[in-house]
Amino acid sequence: MVRERGAGRVATLIIDAQSRDLLRRQIVEGTLRPRERLIAADLADKLQVSRTPVREALYLLASEGLVVPTRRGFAVREFTPSEIIEIYEVRAALEGMAARLAAERGGGRAIEPCSRWRPAQ
Repeated sequence: MVRERGAGRVATLIIDAQSRDLLRRQIVEGTLRPRERLIAADLADKLQVSRTPVREALYLLASEGLVVPTRRGFAVREFTPSEIIEIYEVRAALEGMAARLAAERGGGRAIEPCSRWRPAQ
């Protein structure tokens, strides 16, 4: 089979991104619990990929603050109650601002789909 130059690198980047996205989702959803050790070899077996994309994913997740390096590998980061409160305060402010901007700039067509989100009265 003839491969285009760089096609292997693109496939590697896709596997890296898929591994990262799956691990991120498992952390956010709680499948991977706070302080849980993340062993690249075990995760690679579970994801059915080599260790390299798993290691790359763990380094990226560490840069995002979702995992922390340990003596031997990584662990899921445990957020403090004050950090969680801060995250939700920022989220509430951003959602309020997004709603205000949508109302100001969106016009009727942009706002109409939002009416489905409003609870029945």
